[in-house]
Amino acid sequence: MAFGLSSAPSCFQKIMSLILAGIQGVSIYLDDVVVHAPSTTLHDARLEQVFQRFRQHNVTLNVEKCVFGAEEVEFLGFRLSRAGITPIMSHTEAILSLPDPRSPSQLSSFLGMATYYLRFLPHCSDATAPLRQLLRKDAVWDWTPACQEAVRIIKRQLTSPPTLAHFSLTAPTLVTCDASGVALGAVFAQVHEGVERPGLHHPNGPSGSDRSAGDPGLRTQATETAEVG
Repeated sequence: MAFGLSSAPSCFQKIMSLILAGIQGVSIYLDDVVVHAPSTTLHDARLEQVFQRFRQHNVTLNVEKCVFGAEEVEFLGFRLSRAGITPIMSHTEAILSLPDPRSPSQLSSFLGMATYYLRFLPHCSDATAPLRQLLRKDAVWDWTPACQEAVRIIKRQLTSPPTLAHFSLTAPTLVTCDASGVALGAVFAQVHEGVERPGLHHPNGPSGSDRSAGDPGLRTQATETAEVG
C-alpha cells in the first residue's frame, strides 16, 4: 500500500480486521494487535491462530516490536492488565499540566482532552456544568470560582482514576442512571467475585434548555444516555 494516501489507514484497518476475523480475544488498531485470554493455555491457542492467519496472508512481523506473555500492555491510551483498565499516566499528566482556560476555544480543547478518559470520571457531567454553560452560543465569558472548581475536580479525578473492570459475559451486570437539571449520568458495573466494580461511567448534559430536577423527560434522557453508553 502506498504511503501518504488519505484512505490508507482505513483500508489497512479493514484488511487487518478481515485477516483476523473470527478469532476471539483479538483487538486490532492498524498495526497494533493485542491477543488476550483469561488463561495461558487459551491465550497461546489464540496466538497460534493469529500466526496461522498471518502466514496464510504473508504478513511479516517485526520481532523487535513484538511482546509475548505480558502481564500488562498499553493500547490506545489505556493500560490493560489482569486487574482491569486504567489510563496511561503520561497521557493524563499532559491534561494535568494544562493552564486554566482563558477563552472558549481553550476550554473546548481542555474538555476535549479530558473527554477521552470520560469513562473514568464519575459525576463528570455535574462537575462540568459551569464549564458547559460558558460554551453556549450566547454565553458571556466569565471565569467564576465554580469554573475553577470544576477544572480542579476533573484534574483531581484524573490524578487517581478508578481501575475499570473488564467486561464479562457471565458476570451479573448492573446499569444505573440518574438525572438532574444540569446533568445526566449512567454507570455500567458488573459483580466480580462478589464485588461490584464499575466498567464505564457515561455522563452527559440534558438536551434543550435547563430543566428542573423533577422533569420526567430527564429520566428518559438518562435512560437513553445509558443505552448509548
